[in-house]
Amino acid sequence: MDTAADRQSPKQNTKVLGPALAEDFNKIADFMNDDPDRVIFRRFPRLNLYNLLFLQHRLNCINHDADMYARGGEFEKLVEVLPSLSGVLESYSR
Repeated sequence: MDTAADRQSPKQNTKVLGPALAEDFNKIADFMNDDPDRVIFRRFPRLNLYNLLFLQHRLNCINHDADMYARGGEFEKLVEVLPSLSGVLESYSR
């Protein structure tokens, strides 16, 4: 069920995670830990697809910039773009 807390930004959601919820999380974790068959997590397939599409978009932008700078002989700018590639590729490959 979609609640107002679910629609808040991640920074706002940290306010929702108070001591009572932390205690509930602890009880649930203990319960799940007692029997591995009780471990159930949502996979958020739609959000994962959004994330992959976003990462592909970022990789495409980096690829475009790298290609443009390499073809234009602008190697100083190419060197500035390449470090961003590693983190995005790592996230995409997971």
